[in-house]
Amino acid sequence: MSKRIMYRFFLGMPFGVTYGLVISIVYAYLNNQTFYQMATNRFDDYISNPLDVLVITVILWALLGSLFFVTALIFTVERWSLVKKIIIHFFVTVSIFMIIAYALGWYLLNIEGVLTEIIIFVIIYALFLINDMIQSKRNVAAINNKIKNKNNH
Repeated sequence: MSKRIMYRFFLGMPFGVTYGLVISIVYAYLNNQTFYQMATNRFDDYISNPLDVLVITVILWALLGSLFFVTALIFTVERWSLVKKIIIHFFVTVSIFMIIAYALGWYLLNIEGVLTEIIIFVIIYALFLINDMIQSKRNVAAINNKIKNKNNH
């Protein structure tokens, strides 16, 4: 299992970097920024070198990708019910995500900021969950059709 975790940890990194880059560009456009800034000014009080900010930001984005790829392994635990898997996956993912998102400056550390970020996360999570359920139903229907066709021949 530890090999699978490490494999997925490193596999998720480029996806996280891509995700973070896309989110930051969309954010810049939505806020009518004329100058692209990878991260918010969260690091300004601590780090003066823009290259250091770049490296830290990319590492945090990579960790986001790793988070999603590693926590997907929760769904491979056969002895757990689907509901248990979803609940554990959700709470593990949202907890770690909120820490990384805060470090990236994606929300302010106040009630409104935290609730807004959690609501956005829940909406995106629900959309992925619904998509997975639709895909699973399609897969089951396709398998059933193959079995039906095989039995008819």
